[in-house]
Amino acid sequence: MRYALAAVILAFVTQPAAALDTRVGGISGPWVVTEILTDQNTGHGGNLSDRTYLAARRCGLDVSVYPSEQFGGLEAGLTIVGVGPYTRDTAAESDLRRVRRCVPKAYIRRLLHFGE
Repeated sequence: MRYALAAVILAFVTQPAAALDTRVGGISGPWVVTEILTDQNTGHGGNLSDRTYLAARRCGLDVSVYPSEQFGGLEAGLTIVGVGPYTRDTAAESDLRRVRRCVPKAYIRRLLHFGE
């Protein structure tokens, strides 16, 4: 039992530094996410992000395109198309209902945004 506990502690302590997010601060809150894309062929400025961006704008949602590196807990190399953080869940839910007419797969996700 003592060896099993030591192995668990050793595995935790020897985690690579890149796996731990050492940033402090940031703003947490609900976001309306219309799309998460990989940067390889559809990322920031790519055709797919533009299509989702324009569709959400048609429904009156002021979305932006963000690299995932600006958020805590997301893997690098993704592009997020969405808007947030909202101060209230009800405001995010209201915008979600509105944008789903143009982007049916939109959803709400709580994110920690560190900015640029």
